[in-house]
This record gives sequence, structure tokens and C-alpha cells, in this order.
Amino acid sequence: MARVDPPESFIRWQAVLREQLTFASNLLLTFSVATLGYCLSLLQKDSELSVSAQRLEFLAAISQASSLVLGTILVVNRLRDFRLATKIARRREEGATDAQLAEDRTKAKKLGGRTWCLLWLQAGTFAIGAVLVAAGVLMTVAARVFFDQQQLPTAGG
Repeated sequence: MARVDPPESFIRWQAVLREQLTFASNLLLTFSVATLGYCLSLLQKDSELSVSAQRLEFLAAISQASSLVLGTILVVNRLRDFRLATKIARRREEGATDAQLAEDRTKAKKLGGRTWCLLWLQAGTFAIGAVLVAAGVLMTVAARVFFDQQQLPTAGG
């Protein structure tokens, strides 16, 4: 027979999930800022990158900036979700019926779904940007190792 966990376990695991989601989003935001800064510093040193590598770094910068925007929208969405959850809890304690709370609960469910969608989009755009940065760096390193640097077309000439 399956063991039934007490109701408190759901609340406890829900809190763990919320903390992990916050940590993951913050980690992605931090990595996106760092990667975007790295891309921009590489793009400022245009004579060191081939034209192809510059294009990859430019696309990576766009991807990382997109990840930052999505992460910021995610934070605002979560704040709206928490505010609505607080409102629902307060109204429930004041004696509101389930029918009276139904509209707010529907909104909260949509905000929660949007949170997960935004997290996956944030992670995806970060991953795409990271792959592009790595490709640009590898392209530059390979060019230095395998080819004469003066044979490569660069943005400087």
C-alpha cells in the first residue's frame, strides 16, 4: 500500500520548487549579463575577430540581451503572481467563497503557466547565445592555430 504524505509535505515541496525556480532564473540572469559583457568586449576588439566570428558574437549578444529581457519579464510576472496569491489568501481569510475567488484563481493559474514558459524561453535564449559565443571563440582560436593570421579577413581590413 502506498504511503500517503501529510498535507504539509505539499506545502514544503511547493516552497522548495519556488526557491529553485528563483535560483535558476537568477543564475540565468547572472550568466546572461556576464556573457553579454564578454560578447561586447570581443566586439570592441574587432581586429582580433574574423568577420564570421564577429557575426556570431553579434548574434550571441542579441540572444543574451533577449535572455535578459525575458528574465526581467519573468521577475515582474512572478511578482504579479505573488501579489495575486496574497490577495486570494486575504480574501479567503475574510470569508470569500470559492465562487468569489474563482476569477482570481484563474488569473493566478495563467500567471503560473506564463512563469514556466518565460523560464524555458529565458534558458533557451541563454543556451543559444552561449553556443554562439563558444562557436565564435573556437572559430577565432582555430584560425590562429591552423591558419596564418594575415590570410583571414577581419572587420578592420
